[in-house]
Amino acid sequence: MTSLKKLAQKWKSDPAFQDEYDALEEEFALAEAQIGAQVES
Repeated sequence: MTSLKKLAQKWKSDPAFQDEYDALEEEFALAEAQIGAQVES
């Protein structure tokens, strides 16, 4: 079975995938902040 980490490395080697992944950086940061706020409260 392939691990998620290995799959992510493979996907990120594709420039088109990496571009789309990078474009979602703000969305990931917002989700991380919301999850952090829920954990703290």
